[in-house]
Amino acid sequence: MHKYDSYCARLTACTVGVTFEITAPTVTTNRVCQGVSNCSASVQFQITPATYTTDAQCASLTQCAVGSTYQTVAPTTTTNRFCSTVTRCVTGVTYSSQLPTYTTDTVCSNVSHCRVGTTYLVAPATASTDVVCPNYTSCTLGRTFQASPPTATSNRVRGPISVRKRSATRLLSLPRLCHTKCLTQKPNDCLCTASVDVVVNDVLCFARPIIIMFRFCSGANGSNTRCDELKSQQ
Repeated sequence: MHKYDSYCARLTACTVGVTFEITAPTVTTNRVCQGVSNCSASVQFQITPATYTTDAQCASLTQCAVGSTYQTVAPTTTTNRFCSTVTRCVTGVTYSSQLPTYTTDTVCSNVSHCRVGTTYLVAPATASTDVVCPNYTSCTLGRTFQASPPTATSNRVRGPISVRKRSATRLLSLPRLCHTKCLTQKPNDCLCTASVDVVVNDVLCFARPIIIMFRFCSGANGSNTRCDELKSQQ
């Protein structure tokens, strides 16, 4: 071979998807290849794939804001994350029974209503709690009396019944209270007298004859006192 003869070398070949050409070859220079950029899966996604002569293009992933938005579509290596606005519960109508997370929406539940005549309101609904409605306290026949009636927002106030005997030698029979229905529907079977006896609802009336009965009267200190009085059989 002549000392001035040229020597040829094989050009470097880039691998699509792995490397791309950053410098084209000439008659006297080789091709230069560079590695394709890899998008960071946690913060980026690929918007344009690499070609033989261009690098891959990455973009930042959308980040949802907990409490304001939540993820409805998860990202992939080539698609972005999609976020939706968190649902807002309607104050006084619904409350948040489950707070939103990064991937779930708020769960709104209907606000409860206290049952008229059986429960009362002690705590109204808030943005994240339901109303609190405990049952009314009941009076115990012969032991307590209603000192103050219940309302929609307060419980019944009860007072203890004390027993005062007019005669230590007199024996007491079953306690007897006047029932409204007894006075109005069966006056002949009722020994209670509306002018002197306290009329109490929801107390059963005993049939005649009754010898001894309890009568409610007011004590000197204003408390409700149960007294016994002898009534002769008619």
